[in-house]
Amino acid sequence: MAKAFALNKEQYELLCECIRYRAADNSAERETAVKLKLSTSYYDNMAARLNDLKTAVYNL
Repeated sequence: MAKAFALNKEQYELLCECIRYRAADNSAERETAVKLKLSTSYYDNMAARLNDLKTAVYNL
C-alpha cells in the first residue's frame, strides 16, 4: 500500500499543475518521436507513470 503524505492546498494545486504541464510536454515529445520514427517507449512509460501519480494525488 502506498504511503500517505500531506499537502496543503497550495502545494496540491502546484503539484497538479506540474503534472498537467509535464503530461502535455510529454505528449508533444512523443509526437515528434513518432514523426522521426524513433522509439516511443520512454514517452509511453513516462505517460503511464504520470497517470499513476495523478491518480494517487487526486485520490488523496
